[in-house]
Parts: sequence; structure tokens; C-alpha cells
Amino acid sequence: GFARFLQFLAVEDQFPEWKMWDNFVNNVHYPVLISDSMESSHPIEIPVKDPEEIKEIFDGISYAKGGSILRMLNNYLTPEVFRQGIVHYLKRFSYRNTQTEDLWQALSEISKVDVKSFMEKWTSKIGYPVVTVEEIDDSKDEISLRLTQSRFLANGKKASDDTIWSINVVMRSPNGEQKFLLAKETDVVTLPRSWNDSWIKINYGHYGFFRVSYPDSLLQKLMDPISLQILPCIDRLGLQEDCFALAAAGKIPITSAL
Repeated sequence: GFARFLQFLAVEDQFPEWKMWDNFVNNVHYPVLISDSMESSHPIEIPVKDPEEIKEIFDGISYAKGGSILRMLNNYLTPEVFRQGIVHYLKRFSYRNTQTEDLWQALSEISKVDVKSFMEKWTSKIGYPVVTVEEIDDSKDEISLRLTQSRFLANGKKASDDTIWSINVVMRSPNGEQKFLLAKETDVVTLPRSWNDSWIKINYGHYGFFRVSYPDSLLQKLMDPISLQILPCIDRLGLQEDCFALAAAGKIPITSAL
């Protein structure tokens, strides 16, 4: 996972005109969302009792999902804090073996954030969530959205498990950016009055390893930002990928995706 994440991070730093993160979302992030939405997927972390078993888990989940959630964590902590945490981790454990918890501990010490709590479900559980959005209180002073998370399955079935992920939800409108930590099944986020009647893009930058299901009212407001290319390439691509995946799973009408 680190190999996949850092190869894009390093090239982006040296050649920003190559737009490596657009490439990452198109060729790494979204393909693994497809494979990880299958009931046959597996968690990133799997107990290995024999070296031969390692070959079985060196697949798209280990590399692509691993790289994707590290990109998500990098954004959540901020790139500079993440970098400082990695330096701290490498110095502490140089010439030694480590476990996942050692990395989370080192990052927590630098960031002052409980990284283990934030990341644990992303590495230990199978699959990922879809965040369903509802408008619930569009008053003169503010707009409120109800966000509900549930595991997304490509076949449209209801998942048998009730995993609750910690989701850093980044929302953008023409009037600014808001971040909200969704750490339970359902929660409500209240947005500023200035966001009323404007488009709202959720999971802006597509750092989060989840899909978003919009109500028609919010989806329609995104049509102009898409056609006028106000939204960056990553967000236009991500919105399209989410809509078609949700339509294929029977979660939204195919007319919404089209």
C-alpha cells in the first residue's frame, strides 16, 4: 500500500503537470472500489500462518486499497503532519520489524489525533461504506444534511455485517469547504447559510474511500459545475463513477446516472 501511494506522491511532487492524482483516482482508487464491493473481497490485514499464504493476499486490495486509505489519511492529518509522522516512525523503528499499530502510534504522537481509532476499520474489515445524503432542514439561516453510512455491495444486497467506519467527509461549495467526521451510522451536519441554493460536492477531491449517494435535489445542482468544468477532473470522474455504481446496484435510478 505504501509502495502504491508513494510512487504517485513522489512523481506528483516532481512533475505536477502530469496530474498524477487524477491518474491515481482513475487507475487505482476506483478500480479497487469495484473489487472491494464484492462479497468475495477480503480485509487489508489478514493473519498469515505460513509464508506461502502471503502470495494469496498480494493483490489489488493490499496495493490499491492500501494506497487509497493512506492517501485518505494523508489528507485527514494534512500532508506535512503525515510526513513528520512517517519520519518519526522510520527513525524509531530503523532496522527493526513493526506491526500496523506501531505506525498508527507514531502518527498519533505527531498529529495528536487517535489514528488507530480512525483507521482500524479501514484495515481490519472487509469492504467500504456508501454515504447516503438527505436534506432535512433547509431554513433561512442554515442547511442541514443527514448523512447515513452502510456497507456498499455491488450486487445491491444488504450487508450481513454492521461495520461503522470513521469517515472524514470533505464538502465543498462555491462558498467554502467544510469537514465533518462521520463516526456513527447516522449523523447530521449543519452548513452555513451562504451554502443555501448553491451546489454541494461531497467527498471533494475523492480522498475518502467511500461512495456518495445524493438526493436528486443536490445532484441536479451539480450539473452546471460539471458541464462548465468548475469541478476538478477528479470530482467529475468520481461523481460519475459513484452514480453508475449505485445505479448498477439498484440504489438510484439509471436515469440519475445518465
